[in-house]
Amino acid sequence: LTPPNEPLTLEQLRKMDGEPVYIVFFPDADGEKLQFWALVAVDEWGEIYLMNNLGGSSAYEEVWADIEAIYRRPPEGEEGT
Repeated sequence: LTPPNEPLTLEQLRKMDGEPVYIVFFPDADGEKLQFWALVAVDEWGEIYLMNNLGGSSAYEEVWADIEAIYRRPPEGEEGT
């Protein structure tokens, strides 16, 4: 059986330094839903950074309002870039 793929909490993300996660953003004005893999990086103060496979990096604090959910793997039936 595959374990549940529930959205990750902030506390879970803080424990995932160096691990991959799958980010799903809210749909944009055109209804497109950006989603992709990223690596979690946590600094010594517990701040979370998301380093995406497109070459960018953002502090969770800067992008959280645009994120629908962060998962351990893509939600079933959804594939991103």
